[in-house]
Amino acid sequence: MQKLYWIVGGLVISGAIAGVSLAVVGQKNHSTGREEPIASITPAPVPLASPIPSPVPTVVAVSPKPSPTAKAIEPVSLEPIAPPKRVVLVDGVKPGSEFFEFRQRLRQAVQGRDVKFVRSLLPSEGITLGFGAVTPIAELKLENPQAEFWGLLEKSIANGCGPGAPSQDPNLPPQTPTWTCSNIAQQLSTQYPASQEKAPEAAGQAVVVGQGVNVRAQPSAKSQIIGTLSDELVEVDHKALTQQSIALAQQGKNYDPINGWTPVILSDQKLGFVANRYVYTPLEYHVVFAKVDGSWRLLYVPGGD
Repeated sequence: MQKLYWIVGGLVISGAIAGVSLAVVGQKNHSTGREEPIASITPAPVPLASPIPSPVPTVVAVSPKPSPTAKAIEPVSLEPIAPPKRVVLVDGVKPGSEFFEFRQRLRQAVQGRDVKFVRSLLPSEGITLGFGAVTPIAELKLENPQAEFWGLLEKSIANGCGPGAPSQDPNLPPQTPTWTCSNIAQQLSTQYPASQEKAPEAAGQAVVVGQGVNVRAQPSAKSQIIGTLSDELVEVDHKALTQQSIALAQQGKNYDPINGWTPVILSDQKLGFVANRYVYTPLEYHVVFAKVDGSWRLLYVPGGD
């Protein structure tokens, strides 16, 4: 009996010891879960792939193929435009002088078509026009306000005058001083001597007198303005001038020194027309005055050829 008691007691003690061991192991396992937490693992960042650059298109210059019908364009050579040839116009008449006062009176008479005053200035036998014979007074047709002589006289005295060569008229005292109106031809020969060397060359040039004088595309005040000229020397278009003279003759009309038109060639080679009242050629009509027996007289009218 006692022996059985010890066997049973041993079994009980062994079971207790085994229970205690299991409890300790379980406690350690549970304690390890709180005191040493498992480190959180942060996944390593995955590097982003570098963006692949878009390919840059390569531009290839392609020369166009010439058309079989195309022709090569040759460069145009432009002639430089010549600078204007200015003419300095100087009136040789002293203000307040005797001839100055006479010219003022004559300008008024011409403007008013004062036949009596103008007739008193002319030689009784007539006047020499140009380089021809003497023209009788009656043929001047002074009673007609539109007569060519009125325009000729008006244009001649409109600008400056200058001392002329002493008169060679046998009816006047030797070395009688004279005045020439206008004096543009005299000034032109001084400022541009070449323009007077040869008659054809002289006739091929003209002085446009005034500031900003219009140049028209056609001989009409209603025509387009293609340029302006100011006290300068220009070339006369002789071909157009000849055609114009023929047309006037066919129409039975005379040259109009005031209201007609002169064809000119500009420095840029444009062709145009300028009103005659502003145009003076080296061979233009001009009037010569002298004082005879105490009174002013119109001696002759050279030029015009």
